[in-house]
Amino acid sequence: MVKGAWTGTSMMAKSDSVTNQWSSISDNRTDVATVVDGAKDTVGYTMTYAADSLMAVSSLMPASSVKNAPMVTNHVVGRMVDGKIVGTNTLKLVSKPDSVVDRGRWVATRKP
Repeated sequence: MVKGAWTGTSMMAKSDSVTNQWSSISDNRTDVATVVDGAKDTVGYTMTYAADSLMAVSSLMPASSVKNAPMVTNHVVGRMVDGKIVGTNTLKLVSKPDSVVDRGRWVATRKP
C-alpha cells in the first residue's frame, strides 16, 4: 500500500508549525528515497512493517544545513488513515544514538 510516490508535510510534535515539505518514492516494500523541498540531496530510508504500522530509519544525514552540523538518523513510524500515511518521527544523533535531537509528526498523500 505504500509503494509509489508521495508528498508529505512535517510538523513540530506539539504544534501545527510546518518544519518542511518533502516527496518520497518507493519502488518496493523496503526502500524509500526522500527529498526535502529545497534540499540538494536525497535521503534513503529502510522500512519494515509490523501489523498495521511501518517503521523506517534514514541513512545518515546532517541535522541542519549549517556547516559541520552533527549527523543524525530519522526514525519514523506511520500507518494508513483514510488513504493517507500519518506518523511521528524522532531525530537521533549518530554519535549518541540514545539522544533525541527533535520529535515531530507528519502526513503524506499519494501523488496522482
